[in-house]
Amino acid sequence: MKRLLWCAVLAVTACSPPPPPVVEEEVVEPYDGPTSSGIIPTIDPEDLDVDAGVEQLDAGNVVVETRCCETTFTISDEEPLDAVGVLEGEVAVFQGGVPLSRGDAGWTAAACFPISASSHYWYRFSWDGGVEDGGVELLPDGGEEQLIIPVVITSLRASDREPSVTNSEGTRNYFRDVSTCDGLDGGVPW
Repeated sequence: MKRLLWCAVLAVTACSPPPPPVVEEEVVEPYDGPTSSGIIPTIDPEDLDVDAGVEQLDAGNVVVETRCCETTFTISDEEPLDAVGVLEGEVAVFQGGVPLSRGDAGWTAAACFPISASSHYWYRFSWDGGVEDGGVELLPDGGEEQLIIPVVITSLRASDREPSVTNSEGTRNYFRDVSTCDGLDGGVPW
């Protein structure tokens, strides 16, 4: 009987899978080598083994047009008395907005628009829209404070006095490219 029990234990042990190997975690030592001084290294071109491909041909002088046409932009006055307006567009001359001046004939702005460039542009107006109830804020001492939120109304418009186009963004004015300022008389080209 003992022999039979012993054979059964041997048979079960022989058929069972071996235990999984114990994996030791690899310890990563922090880098303790030399550090750079922050100086850009000099590289000797003769030490480089780089194939730059086919040699590029010189295209010659590139002429950049720096002339511009002094232009007066105008739009009718439809905004409240406290409104502020700026002229905005896609070219650098409109970057940050060109301030508009209000007069009897509406709003105007002067800018020197680049020759041989075209752009969409628009007029942005903003004015005080009053205040809005912001609810109640609980103070640390247990009191309450009424919140009032100032409202600024903004309007984008296109001038009916200047060429315009309508696309997915709405109606925008359009300054077409010109090769000379002759005949523009300080206005937007039609």
